[in-house]
Amino acid sequence: MVGREQTEREQRLAGDPRLACTGWAWLPAEASARRYARLQAPRGLAHGSGSAVLMVFPEGTSADEVARVERAGRLLEIAGIPVPATFACDPTAGWILQEDLGDLDLAGLAARDPAAAASAYSEALGLLPRLARARLDTSPRPPLDGTRLLAELQLFARRALEAEPEGALDAELRALVAAAGATPRQTCHRDFHARNLMIHAGRVRVVDHQDAMAGPAAYDRVS
Repeated sequence: MVGREQTEREQRLAGDPRLACTGWAWLPAEASARRYARLQAPRGLAHGSGSAVLMVFPEGTSADEVARVERAGRLLEIAGIPVPATFACDPTAGWILQEDLGDLDLAGLAARDPAAAASAYSEALGLLPRLARARLDTSPRPPLDGTRLLAELQLFARRALEAEPEGALDAELRALVAAAGATPRQTCHRDFHARNLMIHAGRVRVVDHQDAMAGPAAYDRVS
């Protein structure tokens, strides 16, 4: 959010008594269209935390989409996946208030302490069987089938490799999709990488999980 839109949105959020706090700061923007803010000493919430993180959806996001994301978190928590706790949610206003897991992710830990990171990687991989068994009714459509996986790989080729997926590269991508399609299907996080695995209070915690869906068994492990 920039310019006037940001100011007006911040004013509406700041005026919500459920989000009253002593101060807040926007966190650095990433690829997602959602924005995040850290609220210091939020009042009126009996969660006993000195801070919380506010997930703000883009203007115009439907209330159903916000509710879907909130429900996905609750279902994963029920399945035993250590996602951030949800403190409050207003689908109409377009926000979810969550537990603050800090700023240290697994990538940062790897740069700081490789030995500790190796243990955390093992812990993260240990979550995948539990995730595979999670029952979700919140997954986006279509599922992570061959068509969607090929489209993702083609996008990867264009953006990361700066190459058109044609010729030999196209053949390699299609072979990869065929191999993935021959593996069992299970619930996948779909973005299970080191920057979405936070280190909080000595544990691995999982974020950016709202688009979990059925996909190839190896997808998250490869991520």
